Amino acid sequence: MKEHVLSFSNWLVEQKETEVLAEKEAEVLAEKEAEAEVLAEKEAEAEVLAEKEEYKEFFNKKLEKFKVKSPNELDDEKKKEFFDEIEKEWDSEKA
Repeated sequence: MKEHVLSFSNWLVEQKETEVLAEKEAEVLAEKEAEAEVLAEKEAEAEVLAEKEEYKEFFNKKLEKFKVKSPNELDDEKKKEFFDEIEKEWDSEKA
């Protein structure tokens, strides 16, 4: 009978150890998933910032081409030409 009690006790200990290990594995997995999400968010932010900088450079080159510092310096016809050119060329670069 003692052997059965010890076997049952050992079984209970093993079950508890298995539960604890499973919980720890779940915690580690959740932490890794959270880290991956943070990394993905940072990468997305970096991409957005890079694209903003790229657009800023593109826009400034167009200003140089039109020999102005601001589109407000252009008359209505040239301003339309300026923005039409920006839209067309930016969209074609991104396609």
